[in-house]
Amino acid sequence: MKKPVLFFTIVSFVMIALPTVVLALSEHPLGEFTSPGKYINALYAWGLGIVGAAAVTAFAYGGVYYMVGSTKEGKEIMLAALTGLLLLFGAWLVLYTINPDLATFKDPLEGISPPTPPPSPQPQAPDGQFDYDPGIQNQTGDASPALNSFLDCMKGKLPGNVGRISSISDSKIAGGTCSFTSCSSQPSGCSHTCTAGSVSCHYGGKGSCRGKSYATDFGDEQNYAAIKTAAKDCNSGAYVANEGNHIHVSIGQASGCGCN
Repeated sequence: MKKPVLFFTIVSFVMIALPTVVLALSEHPLGEFTSPGKYINALYAWGLGIVGAAAVTAFAYGGVYYMVGSTKEGKEIMLAALTGLLLLFGAWLVLYTINPDLATFKDPLEGISPPTPPPSPQPQAPDGQFDYDPGIQNQTGDASPALNSFLDCMKGKLPGNVGRISSISDSKIAGGTCSFTSCSSQPSGCSHTCTAGSVSCHYGGKGSCRGKSYATDFGDEQNYAAIKTAAKDCNSGAYVANEGNHIHVSIGQASGCGCN
């Protein structure tokens, strides 16, 4: 009697446990064990399936005993199998109720993206030189000796890729609509302020300063702080103003030209 029951039990266990193991392997393939969390999670899933299959098989084993007349022994086996199933899933339910992560063994590193490498540094122009807007380098001859000395000092203090000159004198001087000594009668004739009572430092301001520039405009207004620091280091009386689309830097007042 015991041999057929034992054979039936083994066959039943294999038939129940094998699909469970195959299902666990399909959800947790061996090749994915790249971390301890995934390894433990897979062992838990496999173990849950195998123990569940063993409990169902034991219940069936007790049922066979019950049917063939060993009522008491069959009941004890079935009761033990049910108790095992209740303990197994009861423990899982308690853990899941407290915190679902306790029942799933999530990898603590899962969902954390690897650190993003810092961006490659952008190439910068060498220290000690300025960039110029198109055509503006032609105006360097209009700079006064004081302005040239001042700009040479700023070159040595500004970091690379900072300092794009957008104006020294006026591109309209070559066109004849504006001059250093006499401003056009039309308000739009000159790029900078040029009236009888106020003459821009780009044209020299007042008196003997007229005819040369004592001011420079920088087009990289995003570098205002660096430009202002360098200008003040080179001449504490320098006037620096962010005018929205450029930075105006002047030494006219410090040079006695009556302008900023």
